[in-house]
Amino acid sequence: MGLVATAKSVDFTGNHFVVRGTIAISGSVPATGHGDVLSFVNISGPPIPSSAVPDDVRIYETTAAGTSASGLSFTFSPGTTQANGKVQVFATYGTEAGNVTYASLGVTALSFTACFSKNPV
Repeated sequence: MGLVATAKSVDFTGNHFVVRGTIAISGSVPATGHGDVLSFVNISGPPIPSSAVPDDVRIYETTAAGTSASGLSFTFSPGTTQANGKVQVFATYGTEAGNVTYASLGVTALSFTACFSKNPV
């Protein structure tokens, strides 16, 4: 698995838990399957106090000041559980990247903000 999430903070906002953290990157973007699995189960850092699939996940590059970001877009597709959502990587003009290393794409640091329902329906 090329993506591993670590929670940095968990905030409660009424009906949702908002989790912010980082994503460790290694390996390659899969050639098939439309994305790399990103699990929120048993992640490092503060626990997520919900078993719900995330309602919303934003993934973004967090490069150091003075360093250029890759310019890629990242989309999270929720799975059926917290363990099997997928992150898709898109290059220019909406072309999905696949079968290429994250390093060769210029991706060095990713972060996320994810919202989980307090009381899933």
